[in-house]
Amino acid sequence: MKDLKISYRPEIDGLRAIAVLSVIIYHTHLDLFGFRVLSGGYLGVDVFFVISGYLITSIIYKELKKNKFLSLTNFYERRIRRILPALIFMIFGSLILGWFLLLPLEIVDFSKSVISILFFVSNFFFYSSQTEYGAVDALNIPLLHTWSLSIEEQFYLFFPIIISIVYKFKKEKITALLLFLSLVSLCVAEIMSRHDSILNFFSTLSRIWELLLGSIFAVFVIEGKLKFKYRYENLLCYAGFLSIIIPILTFNDSTRNPSLLTLIPVIGTCLVIITTDKNKNFLNFVLSSKILVGIGLISYSLYLWHFPIFAFSRITEFTQGEILRKILVILVIFLLAVFSYWFVEKPFRRRKIKFKKVNFVIIPSICVLLCCSLLINYKDGVSKRFAPIISNSLEMYVKSPMKTLFRDNCEKNFCFFFKENKKKIFLVGDSHARSLLVNLKKKLDNYDYQFISIVMGGCFFFPEFKLDENCNDFYFQKIINLINNNPDSIVIFSGHLPLFLYNLKVENNGKKIINVVNNDRVIEATGSYSDIRFSFIENVKKIAQSNKVILVYPVPEVGFHPLRRLANKNILENKSFFSNLDLKELSTNFDNYVERTQESFEMLDSIESSNVSRVYPHKIFCNSFVSGRCVVHDGSFFYYEDNTHLSQYGSELVNSEILDNIILKK
Repeated sequence: MKDLKISYRPEIDGLRAIAVLSVIIYHTHLDLFGFRVLSGGYLGVDVFFVISGYLITSIIYKELKKNKFLSLTNFYERRIRRILPALIFMIFGSLILGWFLLLPLEIVDFSKSVISILFFVSNFFFYSSQTEYGAVDALNIPLLHTWSLSIEEQFYLFFPIIISIVYKFKKEKITALLLFLSLVSLCVAEIMSRHDSILNFFSTLSRIWELLLGSIFAVFVIEGKLKFKYRYENLLCYAGFLSIIIPILTFNDSTRNPSLLTLIPVIGTCLVIITTDKNKNFLNFVLSSKILVGIGLISYSLYLWHFPIFAFSRITEFTQGEILRKILVILVIFLLAVFSYWFVEKPFRRRKIKFKKVNFVIIPSICVLLCCSLLINYKDGVSKRFAPIISNSLEMYVKSPMKTLFRDNCEKNFCFFFKENKKKIFLVGDSHARSLLVNLKKKLDNYDYQFISIVMGGCFFFPEFKLDENCNDFYFQKIINLINNNPDSIVIFSGHLPLFLYNLKVENNGKKIINVVNNDRVIEATGSYSDIRFSFIENVKKIAQSNKVILVYPVPEVGFHPLRRLANKNILENKSFFSNLDLKELSTNFDNYVERTQESFEMLDSIESSNVSRVYPHKIFCNSFVSGRCVVHDGSFFYYEDNTHLSQYGSELVNSEILDNIILKK
């Protein structure tokens, strides 16, 4: 039998280049004339999956045809040489950067992600942490992109074994098996894309069909089942390429992916691969060009480095609003990728270096990364890396019993704390209410009440409206029924009202920008109310007829992450900055707060009843220390844990006002 060794195909490296460039441009979040550049650039990952499935199956299937068996030892050795050295190098580099740049909670999550990566399960880790790929916060997670590597590694782990067994006993059934598995996986993806988009995105089961379609076409090519006349081959070639490019240009974050729609770029990738092999048309010429082939050769290292470098540049606010700085960051990514390719990837892939020597580097490196990650977890992120005002605030937050409270006392969003059959206090609202929860419970421990919290992030009390799948009238009706069944209670309402009622985001470096979250949110009416404000007003008035109501007015928003901003100064500026830190540092404009919350105040002020009390957080944080400004710290502790949510220290001040309304005015 003639040698079945796979010949090098430069056009596939060119296709890799297009895939990785699409992903990189997508993650830069570039806008042109108000439109997102390459809004579907994330599909570059799907292209990578198809290429991987095609090439890996070509290697496996040709070896099976030639030798009648597959050397799993050689296969896994090649995969280890190809994947692990560059991956470990990137993780080490990211860990060093993270040590200086990440806040304790961030580096704890980072270290957990490192452990999941080393065990090839980072896709499940990021799903379990409910990370939404493409969301603004997700872009600050340095190793989020490794979810795709874990899916490929899981494929590499099991696929060769399955294909070898089937080839040995029923080789004529291989194509049928691959088609069946692909269809099952595609059906799962389509169903899950409608019901759980995050799980669908990260799940191996809903992604495996993309790799398997590449496998199917590889088997067809090797068996000689795909032969076209030149004119049809040309037509399929260009149709396939357009099937990749058009979705990359037109899909966006709201497009269901993976789903049946993803078949378009996936089939397109398969067509380009099988029709550009011997067809020397213009597309083959472009994909085989030196520039694209060169980028394709370093595409793995480019993919590894682009996301953490982008994440760290966003964390440090280095690229905020600066196109030239984004270009500089991209240049740094390419330099790191070139270095990684020539000095890490290529040396370890050379068979001249014995595998024992490769393991002598890889195994200790993995052990070091695991030990560092476990130690960071054990030390709660080592907050002492930062100045006292930062470390003090962070330690208070890290040691918060929030997770224990929710685990031990809650059923979904309804939490019941101690002293049943006593007078009840309800805390109702969104994540702003949740910020008050822990400290408020602590304050109420000494009083004879049962404390019940009903809080859901992004969900304020708007009966007969639907804000999302969970925040709907069914949820609101449960709240109303529970309160109605317990008259003469105290009901506290707290929420991020400007997010729902106003269209401008709080100042950020002196600018007002459109609140994208608010604009994109679809609030559906399910009842008779014409406006969410009327819904809240009328229902609170009804509740106030038989209960005491406490309305917590909007907390002054910051417009930036104060802890992060000060941590960046900790890194980049002279230590004397902290010795002279005054209250005005990082403060915000009170007039902007007044403008931003006007509709919120009007809504809350319109609820008139002798049973209604009011708490004004702005009277605590604004004008009390610095005229015309709202402060975010007192020189020793931060009042905020991020750009809008109060820290435990800040919530204690607001809760003291709430407690006065409960105890003094009961």
